[in-house]
Amino acid sequence: MISAVILAAGESRRMGYTKQLLPWSQGKLLLQHVLHRVSTCPAIEGDIRVVIGAEKEKVKQSIQELNKGFVVIENPNYQEGLMSSIRAGLKDLPARTEAVLFFLGDKPFWEPALVTRMVEEYHRSNCKIVAPFFAGRQGHPVLVSTSLLSGLHELKGDYGLKPLIESNEQHILSVKVEDSGILLDIDDIGEYKKYRPQDDRLILIKGAGEMASAVAHRLFMAGLQPVMTELNEPMVVRRRVAFAQAVYDGETEVEGIKGERVSSIEEIKELVNRRRIPVFTGRITKRELASLIPGVIIDATMTKDGGSTEIWQAPLVIGLGPGFVAGRNVDAVVETMRGHNLGRVYYEGEAAPNTGVPGDIAGYTAERVMRSPARGIFQSQKEIGERVNQGQIVGNVGGQPVLAPLSGVIRGLIHDGVKVAKGLKLGDIDPRGKAEYCFTISEKGRAIAGGVLEAILHLKGQVQDQ
Repeated sequence: MISAVILAAGESRRMGYTKQLLPWSQGKLLLQHVLHRVSTCPAIEGDIRVVIGAEKEKVKQSIQELNKGFVVIENPNYQEGLMSSIRAGLKDLPARTEAVLFFLGDKPFWEPALVTRMVEEYHRSNCKIVAPFFAGRQGHPVLVSTSLLSGLHELKGDYGLKPLIESNEQHILSVKVEDSGILLDIDDIGEYKKYRPQDDRLILIKGAGEMASAVAHRLFMAGLQPVMTELNEPMVVRRRVAFAQAVYDGETEVEGIKGERVSSIEEIKELVNRRRIPVFTGRITKRELASLIPGVIIDATMTKDGGSTEIWQAPLVIGLGPGFVAGRNVDAVVETMRGHNLGRVYYEGEAAPNTGVPGDIAGYTAERVMRSPARGIFQSQKEIGERVNQGQIVGNVGGQPVLAPLSGVIRGLIHDGVKVAKGLKLGDIDPRGKAEYCFTISEKGRAIAGGVLEAILHLKGQVQDQ
């Protein structure tokens, strides 16, 4: 009887994140992907044992979600190295076990057919170790007869099966393969981003406000497929040029491109097939990331603090404005401050800090912004694009009027009926007085979108050259 031991207890020090729990593909995390492949190997008739250590509760939960009957073994000494996990996995093996297949939880590229071939070669020969080789280099998985395993109990450290293999060269059967996948593991963030399966056309944009929508529009027109996320009650001001409006209306249109509200991954995929922009209400989980496998993630929430965006989340991660540092939590940062550098891409460093002062339009900055006079429900009396005079009532919050700070057209206004805090930005006035500006993407949005497109093309080119 052939059993299996999957070694997945490591701390992922080089990765910086628990690699077992990183999204991989088809809705599965990295370790889940490896375990699913092992479970499809008919040659494994005995136990399938998974040795865990770091983040053991979360890793255990992810294993149990597969509902495949894996034997989960906790290794309390996992920090002592790989050999401690091997010993833990071998403890109390069923008496009928004649050989064990060892898999590494961070090696996802071997094919199940290889396992069948290795087991067949083991039964056909008198060899006690069967290992795959590519271009003269030994890879994984490795099959070892139980007759050799007693010697492992005296070994320590992080060498794995290497000492056993080196001391038993006369017992090794080499299975030559034409796939370098047996050698590849996911040890650091660079390898993860390079090798993780991805949909190159799919771009996940966090946020669906004005700037996010300008980016989505530019990328859609360039033949890419944006998917956007948004809050259940967006506080977007320039709603007529924001796909966030779809959250309220079910669907919306920005300069000829249609977006629709969705609430599931299945709806996202259906809408992508129809060449619409999905606006997902809620937060994309790791498993949902593993289902969508976007080639690029763009944080366009404009929160100024980086939010929950991390550089591992996609092969390319781009942040808009302050809060992001290229090389730390994103691969590139796009400048969002009006001025000489607007739309510039930083591949090192960060964007200019937030000043808290709105951009200059026709000589007006903070003077053109309408803010809530109190805490309560905003009730609108005007529409975006309407002309108003200075001091005219635009709406009210808790019975207190919201006044136009100057004359012009209402460029943006949050949705009617939204609960707001005192001092929150409710809208702004465009003193230029051109209503058509209220319904088209601004020069700022186009500059930022151009920067994002540059970053994608530049960084994708670098990846392909590697």
